[in-house]
Amino acid sequence: MYCKYCGVEAANDNAHVCLSCGGFLNDEIPQVVYMQQPKLPLFYKASFVLGILSICLGPWGPIIGLVGLPMAFISKRKSSIIMCIIGIVMWVAIYGALIIASHHTFQNFDHDLHIEQMIESLQQQLDSRQDM
Repeated sequence: MYCKYCGVEAANDNAHVCLSCGGFLNDEIPQVVYMQQPKLPLFYKASFVLGILSICLGPWGPIIGLVGLPMAFISKRKSSIIMCIIGIVMWVAIYGALIIASHHTFQNFDHDLHIEQMIESLQQQLDSRQDM
């Protein structure tokens, strides 16, 4: 069988495409078979969503991140793993900073209260000396 485009003889009589020019050897156009993409498992998508939610949902961030982290490791999706870890670390750091700040604020409040009591007692002592 000869190619009608370039005239080269086909190596195989059953060939559909010319090896020289890529043209079709017969008038039949072969059907193209499209392969379907495999459906992704649910945990593959869920780990990504939980990674985003762990960053966005404040107080629930570490809990959601801890739930999503095993799913991310199973799906081997690096972006999900990174987002879950960022969500956990970020919110734990924020909670830690809030706890330290509140502890420091209460200490200063107690210290200020103690100073106010000392000023009042000194005022009372001064008033009692002036009355004498």
